[in-house]
Amino acid sequence: MHRDKWTIHFIEEDCKTSVVNRYFAFATLHNLRDFVIRCNAGPAELDDFDHSVKAWGRGSTHLTLTDEQYVSLKKCPSGSHAATSTYVIPTTE
Repeated sequence: MHRDKWTIHFIEEDCKTSVVNRYFAFATLHNLRDFVIRCNAGPAELDDFDHSVKAWGRGSTHLTLTDEQYVSLKKCPSGSHAATSTYVIPTTE
């Protein structure tokens, strides 16, 4: 499957509130998967991630960031996109 980029955004536990007002882009699926692993994905989350990407070319995975990761994410500068600590992979065509 070919994509120009893979994008993600983060939302709070309520699945409504944005953590930061930006999307994060990854050039390859491999880079995105590595990022998911760095966000503390366990075997079940990686299986969900891999399944949804292979089946539909998009998906979402719920992850729990460490306190340090969450604070670091909150310090990221916001972009011009509305963003929605869930891990979401919108379709990019």
